[in-house]
Amino acid sequence: KLLNVNSSKTTTSASINSNSSTSTSIHYITRRYADFTISIYKLYFTIDFNNDERIEANLEVLRNEFNGLMLKITNQENGKKSLKSQTIFLINNYDHILRAYDETTFTPPLGQNDSNKKYQQQQKYFADLLSQQIHSFVETELSENYQSLIDLVKTVEPMLQQKQHITNDVKGNIASVASDFSKSWKNGVKQINQSVLCFFSNFKNGMDILKKVLTQLLLYYTRFQDIVKRVYSDNGVVPPFNKEMVAVHSIIYEIKKYSRTF
Repeated sequence: KLLNVNSSKTTTSASINSNSSTSTSIHYITRRYADFTISIYKLYFTIDFNNDERIEANLEVLRNEFNGLMLKITNQENGKKSLKSQTIFLINNYDHILRAYDETTFTPPLGQNDSNKKYQQQQKYFADLLSQQIHSFVETELSENYQSLIDLVKTVEPMLQQKQHITNDVKGNIASVASDFSKSWKNGVKQINQSVLCFFSNFKNGMDILKKVLTQLLLYYTRFQDIVKRVYSDNGVVPPFNKEMVAVHSIIYEIKKYSRTF
């Protein structure tokens, strides 16, 4: 195991380049890491190690070094890969580890329940990393088609909370976003569906991420609707662009077409 830790520490960008492609797929190092750690835990669960802290300490070091190596791989691709591609790479690799762990069943020795907790901690570590990268991907994916909507929501909501005066320029921006969204939202949802399902090696994970992206889009739009209501309707004014406002149920209907279990 010490050799594996040292190997992770001494791996250079050049050696990674010589042994891997620049795709977003699962890296061979990830497959080896998952197989190796599963083998160690199998021994840990079947042989009474008396909770040997050295094993746990080395596994933790190896885990941290592995994740550092994944980040090194993405960082070395700056200029070759977009930030979005780097995020997809990390999602696919973290997801592979979690799937490998989920597919492995361990039975800890009698009285060694702590072993199971430590294995669960290992899973949670990568689950948290995966969740962070998925959140980043969701925001990046939406920004490609709905940046003006997102920017307006994040700008105007604080203004309303602080009871600031909404200028005519801001109102003009609101009208512009409403008009642009009504013309392009369907095509944007279609593009998201086509791209997301191509990015991820695990179809189930891809569908889950697609649901998260579309759900976040719906949330942004409902927040936009609330802004329109507070700026216009609450003051007894009908928005001049009222006919261009998309009904929420129309968005939900479109989402259901692409997200099969939504």
